[in-house]
Amino acid sequence: MTLHDVNALGAQMGQAYERGGHAAAEPYAARLLTVVGRWWLGTHPDALYLRARVRHVLAQAAADRGDHAAAREHIAAGLKAARRAARVHDPRVAFETVLLLTARADQHLLAGDTAAATADHDTALRLDDPLGHPMWWEARVHVHLGRATVRQRTGDLDGAEDDVRTALALASEHEPRLVSLCLDRLALLRRLAGADADAPAHAAAAVAATQPLDATRRAERARHAASVALARGDADAAGRHLDDAERAYLSVGDQRGAAAVGAVRGEVLRLRGDLAGAIDAAGAAVERCRAVGDPEAEADAYAVLGLALDEAGRGEALAAHDRARQLATTPTDRVRVDVRRAVAAYNAALRTNAAGTPEHDRAVDIAVPCALAADAVRYGLRPGELREAWAAEAARILDVALRTLTVAGREDEVLDLLEHVAASATLDPVVAEPGPGTDLLAVAPRVRTRPHGRSALAWALDAAQERYGVAVRGQEVVDAW
Repeated sequence: MTLHDVNALGAQMGQAYERGGHAAAEPYAARLLTVVGRWWLGTHPDALYLRARVRHVLAQAAADRGDHAAAREHIAAGLKAARRAARVHDPRVAFETVLLLTARADQHLLAGDTAAATADHDTALRLDDPLGHPMWWEARVHVHLGRATVRQRTGDLDGAEDDVRTALALASEHEPRLVSLCLDRLALLRRLAGADADAPAHAAAAVAATQPLDATRRAERARHAASVALARGDADAAGRHLDDAERAYLSVGDQRGAAAVGAVRGEVLRLRGDLAGAIDAAGAAVERCRAVGDPEAEADAYAVLGLALDEAGRGEALAAHDRARQLATTPTDRVRVDVRRAVAAYNAALRTNAAGTPEHDRAVDIAVPCALAADAVRYGLRPGELREAWAAEAARILDVALRTLTVAGREDEVLDLLEHVAASATLDPVVAEPGPGTDLLAVAPRVRTRPHGRSALAWALDAAQERYGVAVRGQEVVDAW
C-alpha cells in the first residue's frame, strides 16, 4: 500500500467519523494501524503521526462503549508514538498530543484521580500550535471544559466557572459553533451551585437553533434541555429531550452517553407519580451505568432510586442513598447526597413515631455534620452570586438538621447548632489588610452555649471535617455568652 493509499484510507476514516462518530471510524483506524505498523515498522515519521492519530480514534471508540481498559491501552500507545514523533520534530503531532492528553484526563477522572486529570489538562494547555491546525481552538475549548469538570468534582466551583468562561471566550472568538456547548455547561454549573441558570440555558438554546449540529452535539444539547425541563418540573418535555439524547448517542455508538441519559429517566417517571416505574427504571440504569464504567452517572441513578423508594415509603431508600454517597467524590456532591440521606433517615424515623430510636440517631448523625459542612463550603467560595446561591442551599440543609435534632429531643445540640450558624455571619473576608501576624480568614473557633466543657456539637464538628474534607471549625472553644 502506497502513501497515497494510506492517506486515502485516512480520509475515509474522517468521513466515517462525520457520519457515525468514533464507532464508525474505528474499523478504518484499526486497518490504518495495521498498515503503518507493518509497512514502516513504526519508525517512519508519517507512521508515528498516523499511529498517534488512529490510537486516539480507537481509544475514544472503546471509551464510548465502556471498554476503558482498551481505551487506556490505546491512549498510552498513542502518547508513546506522539513523543517519538516530537523527538524528530514533527509539528503535526502537537494537535494529536492535545487530544490524547484530554482523553487520558477523562480516564483519570473516571478512576477518581483528579490530580492526574488536572496535570494532563495543564500539560495540554501549555502546548503550542506550530502549524495553525484548523481544529486547534476546538481542542483547546474542550481542554478548558474538561478541566472545569475536574474542578467541579473537587468542589472548586469558582475555578470551574473560570474555565467554562475561558472556553466560552475562546469559542466566541474562534469556534462559534461551540458557543452553545459552553453556555450549556455554564448553565449546568450554575444549577449545581443552586444559582439561576435560565439566562445561559436560554442563550444556549437560541444559539444552537441557528446551527447545524452533529449527532454528538445534538445529544449533548438534548441532555441539557432535559436538565432544564427537570429543574422546572416539566416531566413530559424532559422525557422527550431524553429520548432525543439517547437516540443521538446510540447513533454514534456512544453507549456511555446513552447510559448517563438513562440514569435520569427514572426521575421523569417519579415526577409523573409513577413510583414503581421510577424504581424499575432507576434500578436498570444503575446496572447499565456500572456496565459502561461511569460512576458519576451510576450515583445519579442511585439518587433517583433512593428518592423514588423514599416516596414509596420503602425502607430500602436509605441503602440506595448510601450507595450514592459511596460514589460521590466532591464536598458539594457529598453534601447533596447526604441531604437526601438525612431526609430518608428522618422519614424512617417519623414512621417509628418515637424519639431516641436508632432511626432518629441515624438521621441526626447524617444531617448535623452535613449542615456544618455545607456552611463551610459556602465560605470556601469567593464572594459573589455562586456563593450566595450556595447560602440558600446551606439554609435548606440546616432546616433538615434542626428538624432531626428537634424530633430526637436533643435540645443542647439545637442551641449549639444555631450558635454556630449565627457565628458564621461574621466570617466573610475582610477587605482591610490584616495586621502583622494576623490571619483574618483563620478557621473560626467552636461555640458552646453552656460554659465549661466541650461544645455539644463537638462530635458533629469532627465528623464534618472527616467526612467532607473541609475546614469547619478549629479546636479552640469559646462561650456563646
